[in-house]
Amino acid sequence: MSRSKGLSSLPSSHPKGHAAGAHACNPDKVEYTPPGTRQDLDRILRDYQVDPDPDGLVEYPRNWILHAGAGLLGMNESVTAREADMLDGLGLAGLKDFKDVQGKAFDTADDRFAPDMRGGKPDRNDNHNDAFRHTYWNALMTKKYGAQWTEKYATTHETRPGNTPEREAMDLYNNELGRRIAQDHPDASEKELADLVEKAVQDGDTVVVDHGGGRLAFSDQISSSETGEPKLRPPERQQPNKSSDLGGGSALGDDSGS
Repeated sequence: MSRSKGLSSLPSSHPKGHAAGAHACNPDKVEYTPPGTRQDLDRILRDYQVDPDPDGLVEYPRNWILHAGAGLLGMNESVTAREADMLDGLGLAGLKDFKDVQGKAFDTADDRFAPDMRGGKPDRNDNHNDAFRHTYWNALMTKKYGAQWTEKYATTHETRPGNTPEREAMDLYNNELGRRIAQDHPDASEKELADLVEKAVQDGDTVVVDHGGGRLAFSDQISSSETGEPKLRPPERQQPNKSSDLGGGSALGDDSGS
């Protein structure tokens, strides 16, 4: 899968540094994030992009055998075609486990970072709740399925047509961090992983959408109520060949071993 090499209207670099330590939840001192300058945030926004699924969205489940059981799990939803292929491979029992992992990520995010209320409704997008959820979700999936499967699935999840550049970069970057946290702490319990992810959000190892949209911010630079909404339009990207495989390349880097 190829990366998008350019986005229009990217913000210019800024010399101000980022004060948070990169090793806050990482005793082995593996660099999760580069030194946090505005130029680094621009690079994240530019590079953490993926091409949309060439087959678009499908209603899941597609398989009539899975449909009744998956419906009981609340899995009647739109997913990318390649996402559906991977979910089919889990089987009905595996889908229940997968849904449980997803639900735990949502519930724990609400416990650790209560969603802001906007327009009388909870807002779980683009903010610290969102950053925690994606990072923890990937840590949990890595613990259960391994980093390689998790990277492939989490990347296909972001190939929804029309996904905005800010959200795509934010999610892909935080997803990668979650997998690395789980790999660096293979014996950690789910609660211990949640503690590590919470500290990562507090210390600015994750990214959120900056106030006003159009750029990202490290999660210790602004409060959740100050986060913005995406405003960049998805760029035109060359559609990959339908026979190409997500495993052949990734915007998330090469550290994908399970």
